[in-house]
Amino acid sequence: MDYSEIFVRFGEIALKSPSVRHRMEKRLARNIRKFLKKIDLPNSLVSIKRSWGRLVITLEAEELQKTGLTSTNVAQLLAENVCGIVSTSPVYRAPLTELEKVALSLAEEKLQQNSSFAVRVRRFGTHNFTSKDVEAKIGGIIHEKFKDRGISVNLTRPDYLLQIEIKNELAFVFDTTFRGYGGFPQGGQGTIAAILRGSLEDAIAAFLLCKRGAIIIPLTFEVENFAGKFSNVEELQKQLTFFARIQPTKGHYFKVNFDNLLEKIGIENITCSICDKVCLGIANRIIEGQHKKGIVLGNAEDAILHRNPETAKPPQPPIYYPLIALDKETVRHPFNERKFQSGFCLNDCPGYQKQKRKKGKQLSDAKIAKIVASAEFELVIPAQESPR
Repeated sequence: MDYSEIFVRFGEIALKSPSVRHRMEKRLARNIRKFLKKIDLPNSLVSIKRSWGRLVITLEAEELQKTGLTSTNVAQLLAENVCGIVSTSPVYRAPLTELEKVALSLAEEKLQQNSSFAVRVRRFGTHNFTSKDVEAKIGGIIHEKFKDRGISVNLTRPDYLLQIEIKNELAFVFDTTFRGYGGFPQGGQGTIAAILRGSLEDAIAAFLLCKRGAIIIPLTFEVENFAGKFSNVEELQKQLTFFARIQPTKGHYFKVNFDNLLEKIGIENITCSICDKVCLGIANRIIEGQHKKGIVLGNAEDAILHRNPETAKPPQPPIYYPLIALDKETVRHPFNERKFQSGFCLNDCPGYQKQKRKKGKQLSDAKIAKIVASAEFELVIPAQESPR
C-alpha cells in the first residue's frame, strides 16, 4: 500500500524568533516545491503545519503514477537533496477508526520472521486516552496477529519501529524515516562563490556553506591532462552534478582553464599558498561587481598549517575556510571515499609536498597578478537534468 503524505521535519529553523522562523519555513517550502518540479511533480501540495513544527506534502496520486515514483522514493529524494530538512517520512493518513487496520497492514509488509518490534505514539489535541494506551493496544494487536512469525517486543532497540501521530480524530502512521542534511534552507544567506579544484575538501567546504543557507556559484579550475600526470575533470563533474541537484537555483557555473595557468606558474614552483592566491585572484575577477557575499574553498588543517601567513588587510569579499576547525570524521556526510575522490588538489599535487617542506620558489605578487589577469574563464549553463 502506498502512502498519501510525506512529513518533512526541520531542526535549527525552530530555534529562531517567530518572524525569522516563519520566513525560513516559507523558504524551505518554496525550495521543496522547486525540487518537486525537478522530478516532475509540480502540482504537489506543500503545506506548513505550524502546530506540528513541520511541513506536510500531499502528493497527487495520478501525477505520482506518471513519474514511476512512490511516496517513499519522493521522501528519500527530498532528504538527500534539500538543505534544511532533518528527516522525512512517507505517512499514511487514516481516521482513528481505521488505525488498527492501517497498522496491521504496514506491519504485515515489514515485520520479518523472528524479529523484534515496538510502537511509538505522539498525540496532538485532547483525547480520552493516552499515548501509552495506544502503544499498548496496537502493540498487543500486532503481537497477536503475527505471533506465528516468532516476533517479540523490544522497546529499546527494535528491528521494526511503527510510529503513530494522532491529531484530533486523524492518525498518521509510518515506519520509515530518511535522514536529511539539516541546517537552513538555501537562499536566505546570499550567494557565495565556491572554488572547486577536484578535491574532496573544496567540495565539502562548499556544501557546508549550502547547509548554512547560502547559494553557491561553483568556480571550477579544470586540469584536463597536465604533463600527462594530473586530471580533475571527472571529479569536478561529479561535484557539479551534486550541487546542481541540491540547489534550488539553475546549475550554472564558471569554468577556468587551469592547465594554462599551471604552465605559467611552473609545476616546480606550485605550492598551496601560490595556488590559493591565483585561484582567489581569479575568483575575484569573476565575481567583481556581482555583490557576492564571499568566496569559499577547502584545504583542511593539514594543508593550511603549512601556508605562508598573510599580512595584508582583510580581503573583500571575505574568504571562508569552513574546514579549518573540523576533523575529517565530522565532515564526511554526504561525501564518502567511494563516491568522491580527490582528483587533483592535495592527493596528487606536488605543490602540497613542497608547501610542507617549505620548498619551491615564491612568486612575487606582481607575477601572480599577471597570471591572474591572463586567466581564461567562461560561464557554463548546462541542460537541466532530473535529480532522480
